[in-house]
Amino acid sequence: MWGLRHRSFRVRDGKMTRKWLLTVLLLAFALFGRSPSAASPGLAPTDVHTVLPASPPACSSFCLDNGYHCVFGTNQDNSIDAGLMYVNKRGVLKSGWDPSTSGQYARWIAKYGSVTFVHAGYQMAWAGMNEAGLMISTMALGETQNPPPDERPPLVSSFWAQYQLDNHSTVEEVIASDSQVRIADTVDHYLVCDGKGDCATIEFLGGKMVCHTAQSLPVKALTNSIYRETVSDWEEERHLIRGVMVHQVWPDSSAAKAGIKAGDWITAIDDLKLDGQDPFAQLSVALRSNYAVGDEVKLTVQHRGDQGVVTVALKLESFTTSEGKEIPFLGHIALSSGDSLRRFATLADRLEAFESADSAEAVAYVFDTLDAVASEYTAWSIIFDPANLRLHFHTNRNPQMRYLDFSSLDFSCGKPVMMLDIHADLSGDITDDLVVYSHQASLDHLLGFIERYQRVDLHPFVADALLRGLERFPCKEGDASAMEDAGVCLEGSSPLLPPRVTWVAVAVSQRVWPVWIALTLLSLAFVVWHLARSQAVSWRRRWVWICVVALLGPFGLCVYLSVHRRRRMEKAV
Repeated sequence: MWGLRHRSFRVRDGKMTRKWLLTVLLLAFALFGRSPSAASPGLAPTDVHTVLPASPPACSSFCLDNGYHCVFGTNQDNSIDAGLMYVNKRGVLKSGWDPSTSGQYARWIAKYGSVTFVHAGYQMAWAGMNEAGLMISTMALGETQNPPPDERPPLVSSFWAQYQLDNHSTVEEVIASDSQVRIADTVDHYLVCDGKGDCATIEFLGGKMVCHTAQSLPVKALTNSIYRETVSDWEEERHLIRGVMVHQVWPDSSAAKAGIKAGDWITAIDDLKLDGQDPFAQLSVALRSNYAVGDEVKLTVQHRGDQGVVTVALKLESFTTSEGKEIPFLGHIALSSGDSLRRFATLADRLEAFESADSAEAVAYVFDTLDAVASEYTAWSIIFDPANLRLHFHTNRNPQMRYLDFSSLDFSCGKPVMMLDIHADLSGDITDDLVVYSHQASLDHLLGFIERYQRVDLHPFVADALLRGLERFPCKEGDASAMEDAGVCLEGSSPLLPPRVTWVAVAVSQRVWPVWIALTLLSLAFVVWHLARSQAVSWRRRWVWICVVALLGPFGLCVYLSVHRRRRMEKAV
């Protein structure tokens, strides 16, 4: 989420090297942080398939055409069901926290207000709609490959989604933004639709954005498989096959050597047909109960594009569980029961069968469709209605229908951010139940997410620093000249210090501000006195050091003394 790839600062020409930034952060963690939050043992749901056969997470999104617009529906299926809703303000100057290869940070002023549903925390959108009617939702995709670092400033996946809602009103603008910012740390793909009813699927395959829209988007739906392949399989009616679907096969694995490829279906293991309610579970139980490491098994396989089946043989490999138990498995291969394809087929059939109706009937039909593709893990069911700028939702912990009208919201950044626990015991119109943003509530939610989400092992202090940084984004709504640039990625301006350094300093000061202020004043006094004695130091460099020490306090003093000592040693040589 907030990868601490400590960049920045070189000693030469008055700039600090990255090792000084690393020292500052580690000192902050050691002095003011709590014990690290250990992620759960094992790997994340989207990573498990690299060592074990696993069924991918099951989320579904679609847009139902209803006259001149579409009604957007999405299911969030995950065992991590905690979530918050935020009312995000327009006119806020925001920044990414990682630089591009050229040292630039993504900076923008939000043009639109939005309402988002989040897994992780504030500004980290999983799904949402803005006041222009742009809608987005996130679904896991195991085949995702992030773009490599380049001159585009990066934004982590969920912050990238918030960036789209902040700045854009059309699908075309979202796609075009790929030339300005680079998505990072994503394991997902996205369905994006706008108020006109135009939609696009956005995936990152082979390190590049791959979009399907207009004629290349025959079905406005997305589940957890690559869109192009899903449409092809649906058209060939492969969703009718009973068995285990192969999503990905690692090169040089035993499965690859046996000729198994992505898109294949495994319909039997030896004499056992995989045609039960959950074929993947059948396969897993059979492997653990009836076989040992090194056994040779025969798999009945149907290749993509072929109607017939072939039999392949492979030896079972060994995998050691977190409990230290050795179990047999098929090797580095990603499998599922084909649920993603069947959900897509259900969505496609229901979208085609729908006839235009009034808004209430369309919303009811979307909820029925979400129910049709729901699973035991469905935690949230959400509908965005851009024509009426209204959202509807219910959750696994509170099945009562709730709704929120954008017309009742104040998106001005001069007013407090509002939030809500999406499982709160409410029904009907929830406008009056929104509460003013709370740092502690947001932090508790973020730490709870980190504890359960296995891909993130973020120190609580760093999580607190991240959240405080996101909360400090300034309101620019009263600045007419600044608002002229709202909705675009700002270029040509960089902060004096990297955002992460500033945010850590803020977090430290919040924890120990009385002592911190005293130490900072003493540090400033020493640096000013020392600089006054150094006639060779330019005024520009003096002001830079004063600013550094003012922001970093005693840590800035440590950096100053270290750099000064190094310069003296260089002169001595």
